[in-house]
Amino acid sequence: MSTLKLNINWKLILAISILGLLHGVLSLFGIVRGWEQTIWIVFGLLSIISIVWKVKTNFFLHGLLMGLGITIFTGLPQSFFLDTYLNANPDIREQLDPTKNYSLFVLAFIPVFGSVYGLLIGIISLGIKRLTKNKREVNNDKSLL
Repeated sequence: MSTLKLNINWKLILAISILGLLHGVLSLFGIVRGWEQTIWIVFGLLSIISIVWKVKTNFFLHGLLMGLGITIFTGLPQSFFLDTYLNANPDIREQLDPTKNYSLFVLAFIPVFGSVYGLLIGIISLGIKRLTKNKREVNNDKSLL
């Protein structure tokens, strides 16, 4: 019986994912209000760059895990301290029905958004890694000179 060994850089995944915790805590106080889309793009780019530079195999899986990690660490503080989050972000509170509890909705949405975000990071990382690998192989091939 053979076993599948995955080479996963857990330190890198955790380091990038911790950025999500920073975002989640800062969002509780409204500090990142209005910058959320920019922050998600920056986190995605940092994830992609770190995968392309530091990871040697399983690029897609690293991207998926980073996306999930960032989203989990961002969403948990927002879910656990939803009232604090909504008080600091009144524009979001205005859009919600005050008779409903949204903590469970946030918790349920974390893996969905994290999976989609991670899929995008993974696909882009894999594509860039394949493109740069092919370019390096062409540049190192002496028979083409």
